[in-house]
Amino acid sequence: MLYLMTSNDDRKTPASRCMWTLQTNHPATVHLNFRSEAHMRNGGSDVWLRRDGWQPNASLRSTVSSGIPNGPYSGPVYTKHFGAAGRIQLNGSNNWEGTYFVFFELHAPPTPGAPQTESAGR
Repeated sequence: MLYLMTSNDDRKTPASRCMWTLQTNHPATVHLNFRSEAHMRNGGSDVWLRRDGWQPNASLRSTVSSGIPNGPYSGPVYTKHFGAAGRIQLNGSNNWEGTYFVFFELHAPPTPGAPQTESAGR
């Protein structure tokens, strides 16, 4: 699993706008780790997570991070599998305390002729 280092200055990006776009040449699974339940809800990320089919992932433990003013932080993880190569758009967190953490897993390309379960784009 890869951790994508992102700019915390993007934290003010509205939840209604794309903050980052990932480009992959293989199927992938993306995990978004929010700093707290309030961090996810107060900025409106819960709206686009639900709309775009992200699922809570209770099998992954949250990172724990220090921080000002309310650290340490630990929050929910949301996961989505992308069965095809393409663009993956991640919307803003709209939260002055920071952005969410992004973890990325690449998977082997599908066997030729095998059905694909989900598109990578929106």
